[in-house]
Amino acid sequence: MKRLSIHDFDGLIKAQGYPCLSLYVDLSIKLQGHVNIYHRLRSQLDDMEKSLSYVCSADERQTLMKPLRQGVGALYFTPHRAEGLALFSSFDVNGFFPTSIPVKDYVSISDSFHLKPILPMIQKQTVFHVVTLTRNQLILFIGDSSGLKEWKRYAEPPADEAETVTTFPTPARLRRFFNECKADICKLIRGSQGPVITVGSLPLRKLFAACSSRIPYLLKEGINFRYSEGNSSVLHRLALEIAENFFKTRSLVLANQYLALQSKGKASQHLPEIAESIFLGRVAHILVSKDQMLYGRLDRGSGKVIRLKQKTDPIGDDVLCDLAQEVILRGGNAHVLPQNMMPTPSPVAALYRW
Repeated sequence: MKRLSIHDFDGLIKAQGYPCLSLYVDLSIKLQGHVNIYHRLRSQLDDMEKSLSYVCSADERQTLMKPLRQGVGALYFTPHRAEGLALFSSFDVNGFFPTSIPVKDYVSISDSFHLKPILPMIQKQTVFHVVTLTRNQLILFIGDSSGLKEWKRYAEPPADEAETVTTFPTPARLRRFFNECKADICKLIRGSQGPVITVGSLPLRKLFAACSSRIPYLLKEGINFRYSEGNSSVLHRLALEIAENFFKTRSLVLANQYLALQSKGKASQHLPEIAESIFLGRVAHILVSKDQMLYGRLDRGSGKVIRLKQKTDPIGDDVLCDLAQEVILRGGNAHVLPQNMMPTPSPVAALYRW
């Protein structure tokens, strides 16, 4: 079974051949180490195979279930800091994906993969950047909830012949150095909507901000901290706290935008209207509840939502997930929020383009 990366999700999010099997395992529950996780995973697989017996032949069930049962071994290759494990299988594709955000145990059989728990990762909504500053070096990191990874290191160039070579570069030299770094960083993080957090002394952070005002989402708030390779975990913890506040604020901004647009007829919380608007390409942002689900199926031909009862019809999924995926396929953005941060009591809300 292939280990998937973020780049593989373009294929997963597109319509696959029916049925699509999705399985999530919460790795934070380790009452008895991996023994407990293996037991839960095998139990989920048994339930899934039983449900498949209603719609597939024995040979088809074996084809679909074999990669998932082999995927039990993926636990050995899961990073120790992973919060969860996602496994996917259809007649066309299969693979596993360790998640850096918490997930709950979940099984689904539907006409598309269940991606709602990891939509923030797929859209890189949990990604942030860190820039550590010293007088002779700048390091760019990319990070998420699982950790920081060094992306590129910049060294301060030698002094010009006309300048006096000193231990510490002059402000003019630093400004030139930071400007050169800024231009390259802008190219590297182009398209990213995550925050950029600077780390170093206050004078250096102010100088970098003055030189780098065009870097998107460069935060005024920084970290007064001297980075070294031995304290990277401390840096990650400090940066993650700032990044999570940024993402939370962004969610609140969207909620406020919803309230402002609703009075103008450019936002809605009504499921049938939202589904129809998605297939017309009207939806710019869809907000779906992380804590609630609407069980059923989405008719992708008509845009109609078919509600089902999970106990009597095991072949279905969370319609909120289907709607979010359709918005992404049409160039919109999907946001998974806790219910207490949703702008309405409804588990779904949409902001329209027009």
